Amino acid sequence: MLGIIVGSLSFVGIVLYFLAQCGFFGRRSSGCCSDCSDCSRKDCGEKKIYQITPLDPKQLLLVVAALFLFSGCQEKTPESALEPPKPSFVVQLSDSDFLERTRKGVVLLDAYADWCGPCRMMEPELEKVAETLQGKVVVARINVDANKEFARYYRVELLPTLFVFVDGKLIGKPALGLHSEQQLLGLVEKYIPKEPQEPKAVPPVSPSIPGPQVPALEIPESQVPALEGL
Repeated sequence: MLGIIVGSLSFVGIVLYFLAQCGFFGRRSSGCCSDCSDCSRKDCGEKKIYQITPLDPKQLLLVVAALFLFSGCQEKTPESALEPPKPSFVVQLSDSDFLERTRKGVVLLDAYADWCGPCRMMEPELEKVAETLQGKVVVARINVDANKEFARYYRVELLPTLFVFVDGKLIGKPALGLHSEQQLLGLVEKYIPKEPQEPKAVPPVSPSIPGPQVPALEIPESQVPALEGL
């Protein structure tokens, strides 16, 4: 923004200079008044006479060249600035809502400050983790400069400091320093409750088809003694 203002003022000054040198604002004629030829006289009550001299082609070309140079020096708005901002998946906490927001579920909390360089570097990594674990883990941040009570209670001395809360309880020791996406995932993945697996469907057993019925063999009583002797 400052560069555009400085460039605009410089351009206006250059154009006015060229116009003045080209006589666009007028030139004094050889006789400045009707009765005298010496314009330095103090008792001359006549107003000085100016003539408007139009620009010749060369002078007009200089003005066009100045306009072209100025248009090329203007800062162009990057395409990324025209895109709408992406929604943030990271929740901002404060002293007033910290206990309520960490009461249930798994919460990964980053204690940071605006002046902290590693904190700013880790912010995109937190966004990736928050988007990946959306609905399973709450990824949050809290500014220790604006929330002194939290910083005092948890004795935050180094930044960034990462806390893991499960159902309102602090788990383990805080993690210090800059963490990558994979390292952040490793802090909370083991505390994510596993989804119950649905039992596998057992295929229905098809009823057995009975075979053809074979009639029982009937032996006449007269032949039974003969069979017993065999």
